[in-house]
Amino acid sequence: IFLEGIYTLSVDEIVDKVLQRKKEDPTLSTDALLEIVKSLTGNSKTLRNAVGEKLHAAFLEDLIESMVADVDRRLKDGIGKFSLTDDFTDEGYRSAFITALERKNEGLNRDLETMRTEVSTDTEKNELFERYEKMHSENIRTVALKKMTDANKKNPFTDTEGFEENINIFIAELAEFSNLQTDVAKVNERRSVARK
Repeated sequence: IFLEGIYTLSVDEIVDKVLQRKKEDPTLSTDALLEIVKSLTGNSKTLRNAVGEKLHAAFLEDLIESMVADVDRRLKDGIGKFSLTDDFTDEGYRSAFITALERKNEGLNRDLETMRTEVSTDTEKNELFERYEKMHSENIRTVALKKMTDANKKNPFTDTEGFEENINIFIAELAEFSNLQTDVAKVNERRSVARK
């Protein structure tokens, strides 16, 4: 981009530089990051807006990925109930969290299809799978996500719509699938020991 004959960095180059600074110092405040953006974009409002949009998308993606990782960590550590924190007073934060759970749901649906194929010719594993499916349909997760989405639209946001309750219903469903994976792995382990 040329501004009044002076060469400036492209939008992507500026975004990369800001993200790099954030990576080097995660404690940088939003104001500090804005100052970096200003110093790199000069007087061009158009350039600053374009950079702002891209940065917003990048930070949002980071936030969603960290939320997915947090849910994974909770499942691994067997952490029980999920409680809403002050962060959840922000609609953008709640929307990002719903997106994170939607990604977990898509992943779980893919894993279910893979497992369905893998266990179809194995009577013992197939029984475990069918027992799981009777109790835990995709519909439970879909309804919980929809209720969270509806609750998120309420303004002002109060948790009378059961946002927190539906997070916990959803995460309990993820935990149940983890249990199924563990049960199938135990069958493999037992057979492996028996063969030795």
